[in-house]
Amino acid sequence: IKRLVYIDALVPQPGETVADIVIRLPNQEPNEETEFAAGPSRDGMAARLFADLEPALKEWALDRATLHPKGASAADLDKFWAQSWPATVIYCTGSLNPSEAHQRRTADKLKATWHVMDAGHYPMLSHPREMARLLLLEVDK
Repeated sequence: IKRLVYIDALVPQPGETVADIVIRLPNQEPNEETEFAAGPSRDGMAARLFADLEPALKEWALDRATLHPKGASAADLDKFWAQSWPATVIYCTGSLNPSEAHQRRTADKLKATWHVMDAGHYPMLSHPREMARLLLLEVDK
């Protein structure tokens, strides 16, 4: 692995869970849950995760979105954090989750390069050129 790039990403540290990090809005509907996956409903994704997308792109994304695998959220990350990783963290200001504080903590812990984008949670959809530019900047590091 040459470099890890976290794009508006939740990165639990040892002892943390996704639930410890995610900010829940008052009256927010509960996540849908199956035996193997959990996450917001289609309406929840439209209102929160894809809120900044144009209507046609939002529908396109919603048609492809799935729940998050539970196994990924329950993984033991102690081995990951015990290693040194060249990393970049890209914080998107238009996204409630993950918070800036969480992402700064991730960047500090990894001694990562820090970038800020004026975008929602999926900048690769809403700002593809800027996202590509940032990723290409990181390739040569």
